[in-house]
Amino acid sequence: MADQKQNAKALAYNIRWMDRTFRSKAITESLLAPERDKGNITYRDYDASLQFLPGMHRYYTFLFTLGSASFFLLPGPKKWKPQRRLATGASLAMSCYVMGRASELAAHFAFLRSLENPEGFGKAIENVQSQLGQLEHTGLITRPNKSTDDGFSIDENGNVETPSVTSIPDASRVPKTQAAPAAPPSSKWDEIRKKHNPAAHNSAWDAIRQKHEKQQISSEPTPDQQETLWGDDGGDVPSRRTFA
Repeated sequence: MADQKQNAKALAYNIRWMDRTFRSKAITESLLAPERDKGNITYRDYDASLQFLPGMHRYYTFLFTLGSASFFLLPGPKKWKPQRRLATGASLAMSCYVMGRASELAAHFAFLRSLENPEGFGKAIENVQSQLGQLEHTGLITRPNKSTDDGFSIDENGNVETPSVTSIPDASRVPKTQAAPAAPPSSKWDEIRKKHNPAAHNSAWDAIRQKHEKQQISSEPTPDQQETLWGDDGGDVPSRRTFA
């Protein structure tokens, strides 16, 4: 069962087109009988289509809306003010229209659930549309759905949804991330300069450190200067003897 749901194809089902096309049982039979003979529609689905498509569900919206007119025939509302009667009648008509539309959608919903071969039925409807030259794919378009066991649902726009195959992108078509370009090789001149002058690559901090060490070494007194500055007995010697 799970494999059948996964492999199910999208089914285009337009309520307005279906109601306008299959107006009578004779028309329905003439259009769907060839599809039954081709094997697209099973005999069970064919018989169900003959009974449902030209049925009374096509008039649910009109009948419910027309029924709201009985409100004005009641004795009580006749005593109301015209504004109140008009507002109440308009609200009632809108409510009846919504109820009729919902009843019509529910009828189509039940019909789709009863189909033995929904994919073959959808193919037959496409062939009929091609034959009549009235290709209409708007309206009831199936999409993946998990809200019910059979995969059908009706959205807020009146679309009946059934499971369809979700395309998976080919891995070979996915662009690959390009690696960062490698550093360009050094020229011959750079190799020669590095060989004959390795100190040229020292950092500025190394140069400062070397200069500081040289200054520190040059500032330290030599042994002769230490002997001149200090006497044999360890006493202090005036500094003028140092430079005599």
